[in-house]
Amino acid sequence: MSKPNRTEVLSDLRMLLNWLEANPDVPVVRFDAHISHCIGGDDDEVGIKEIHRIADAAGVEVTRSGEHHRVSVEFGAARYEAYYVERQHMADYSEFMKPYHERQIAKRAAEATP
Repeated sequence: MSKPNRTEVLSDLRMLLNWLEANPDVPVVRFDAHISHCIGGDDDEVGIKEIHRIADAAGVEVTRSGEHHRVSVEFGAARYEAYYVERQHMADYSEFMKPYHERQIAKRAAEATP
């Protein structure tokens, strides 16, 4: 199954909300909705520009923690969040995690061998 596109996601969310409204006995006591979008790409300038475009559309400020740029819009229990992590930080993190991933691959290969 392929990843749904934007139109499909919005339609699916509407169907879920309609179903919840039509079924008031279905519990939603601890219900919240969180849509998160990671801005990808190979160009920090483009990624940072995109996070600011989203913030402008939402009327909020971009928050930054080191190399992490984030925007969040809340509607009560529902939230949309977009974030961008600068490329060098991602490359450093990938290099840091490389030994862990190599161990996981070796472990799976050993488990798969009869």
